[in-house]
Amino acid sequence: MATEAEALARTMPNSDHGRALARLAGAAAQAGDLDRAGRMATEAEALARGITRPDVQVEALTELAQAAIQAGDLDRAGRMATEAEALARTIISPAVQAQALTELARAAAQADDLDRAEALARTIIDPDGRAQALTGLVRTAAEAGDLDRASRMADEAEALARTIISFAVQARALAGLA
Repeated sequence: MATEAEALARTMPNSDHGRALARLAGAAAQAGDLDRAGRMATEAEALARGITRPDVQVEALTELAQAAIQAGDLDRAGRMATEAEALARTIISPAVQAQALTELARAAAQADDLDRAEALARTIIDPDGRAQALTGLVRTAAEAGDLDRASRMADEAEALARTIISFAVQARALAGLA
């Protein structure tokens, strides 16, 4: 089954191919096939570097970082996350940049690095994006037993949400805190 999935991934366009290989690398690592996981991650990394749209490249590098975390390759995860963050900061659209940084914050939280996750979330310029990123981290902090951090982030996310002019967007942000 894994071989079939890998073969199917190779038929996709490069950006999809790389992201599919990154996911398969994570699955192979979880299944204990670290050699296959490493091989697919290396190939996915090369494909990710060839992506020309910064937002899509950030997404691919973030997925690689997550797969590397699953494989226990924290050096590769750190390199991918650092590269993805630098690239995310070049994205001009505040909403698209917020989405990229939110995914990076989620990956940092997945790696049990709540300090980095929170720092990334706090750098998001777009108020809705920052509120959404912080809201996503509230549950992670609470599950980790860091209730003070969870409360602080929830308060900040709520305050940010209340500044959003669009009622629909504000409602979505506040609903995430409920």
